Amino acid sequence: VSSKYVVALSSAPTLLVVRDPASGKYGTTDGGMIISFEPEQNLTTIALDHGLVIKHRFSAVPKGVLISSNSTDVASYLKALRADSRVISADLDVNFYDLRAQ
Repeated sequence: VSSKYVVALSSAPTLLVVRDPASGKYGTTDGGMIISFEPEQNLTTIALDHGLVIKHRFSAVPKGVLISSNSTDVASYLKALRADSRVISADLDVNFYDLRAQ
């Protein structure tokens, strides 16, 4: 969903199918975004400021998974998160799969 991914809706309304053009691998995502943030920052505040919901909070490191109610607009959220000075990194949470001929 960022500039390196191509998105198409799958048959499930809340699941996106993505393809990494560099590797050609396909994957699935629910639109969750994994973010790393400055340790002194608050994940709840970051999520609220961007209109997102916390899906998961990592306990040992300053990271979390944020999600929007509109999973088709993930590229805009990623762009905004990456521009936020409190955020170190923001990436789409994707599970990639290898398709091999049988």
